[in-house]
Amino acid sequence: MIMNFKRFPTWLREIILWAAEAWLVFLCFLVILATFLFGFCIWPSEQSIRIAGYVLQILGILFAIRGLLNIRAHFSQPTLRKLFIAWLYRFPKWEKDTVISVVDGFRATASMRARAEVWSPDNTEVPLEKRIDRIIKNIERIREEQKIISEQIDKLQENHEKSQKEQEQARVNVENNFRAELESLHTSDIIVSLVGLIWLIFGISMSTMSQELSKIVQ
Repeated sequence: MIMNFKRFPTWLREIILWAAEAWLVFLCFLVILATFLFGFCIWPSEQSIRIAGYVLQILGILFAIRGLLNIRAHFSQPTLRKLFIAWLYRFPKWEKDTVISVVDGFRATASMRARAEVWSPDNTEVPLEKRIDRIIKNIERIREEQKIISEQIDKLQENHEKSQKEQEQARVNVENNFRAELESLHTSDIIVSLVGLIWLIFGISMSTMSQELSKIVQ
């Protein structure tokens, strides 16, 4: 297999970008490795192990808090700073401002659509021919009304089917957006909290068992 050296810079750049996607994981293990080297190799003593564990606890708490705050911001919730400022603004005042509320009068305007229907009444006193003409006109009006009603029913049915398709598409879009939000949440902000919790676990273990660990090193 002949190695293509021209692709080496591109391949190296791809490796760097690939590793950068998991920079939090690498940072987690590098910090743990640095504290272990400090406590067990550079300054191997009970005090150094306790100090390294304490530093890990502080870093773990900071990362856990940062991850939780990022999760809060991810769901568009107000930050703690804004909540604190809003709480300060709600401090009870000695002299309360007088608020005068003016109730405006409401004028109810009703617009009514009056549909005039022209109907030829039957009259027994008129000649028979005129009565027949009136009946024919009434039948024509009934046919026109039926035609209008049929067109409206067809239009309503078409709108109903269109609305069903739009609602189905909207439901699919909501599900896709919700899935994307969950993926983004589980792959970004929660990892920060997990890194902080891992550091916290190692830090507590090193601080609590510093005497036993120093005996193992010595």
